[in-house]
Amino acid sequence: MTAPDTPGSADAVVAAVRVLVPELDVAAARRSSAGASRETWTLEGPEGEPVAVLQRALAGPGRPDDAWLAEAELLRRVRAHGVAAPEVLGAGRGDDALGRPWILTRHLSGETIPRRILRDERFAGARRRFVVDVAGQLAALHAVPVDELPPLPADDPLDSWMAIHRALARPVPAFEIAARHLAMTRPETGPRALVHGDFRLGNLLVDDGGLVAVLDWELAHLGDPAEDLGWLCVRSWRFGGPRPVAGLAERRDLLDAYAAAGG
Repeated sequence: MTAPDTPGSADAVVAAVRVLVPELDVAAARRSSAGASRETWTLEGPEGEPVAVLQRALAGPGRPDDAWLAEAELLRRVRAHGVAAPEVLGAGRGDDALGRPWILTRHLSGETIPRRILRDERFAGARRRFVVDVAGQLAALHAVPVDELPPLPADDPLDSWMAIHRALARPVPAFEIAARHLAMTRPETGPRALVHGDFRLGNLLVDDGGLVAVLDWELAHLGDPAEDLGWLCVRSWRFGGPRPVAGLAERRDLLDAYAAAGG
């Protein structure tokens, strides 16, 4: 749902947040970024300090409005189980002053840019403990009881990815052959668990002490926890680092730390 008078200026965003979350003292807003499905605003307090982050759907077709409320509820529930997810301050379907679906979370300090995390000296300590931190978070989120979660997608990942590929109407034989091979060699899986769906550098907030928060939960679903472990090892998410796990560690290090954390 998109209202015709959706506020697009910083002043309009501030005015809308003051109405929707009056307990938050907001003086200014600045547009931080716009991804494929949402725009991000950093909200500042009276002294110019960042106090909250607003994510709002982009105009046009996108996720169902209720999916934003489900994502907010998911963040609340995983936080209750010790997962380092952002604290939700508010959320809406878009039938309000913000005009489009939105989630407001408390601001957290840290870095998400992979090349800085991988190379800057200030993150040397965080790099040393990275595999322990991420394994602990993965073990915690995979252990959240499924019956305590809001409704989440539970589609077969191979079927979902191939449906997207075929919808492009550009046949790529290599993809078709790979999909056939994966279907024929599909490993056995256990009970379904919460899966983040995009657990990788770029969606992890890090400071010089280590992992601060796990961000970007819009692809969360029920599935095999091995999805998250494998996604963290994809070559694209190493950003030039030499090792398989986010460019920073060996797969055995990740699996051992995951098992030690209860995963």
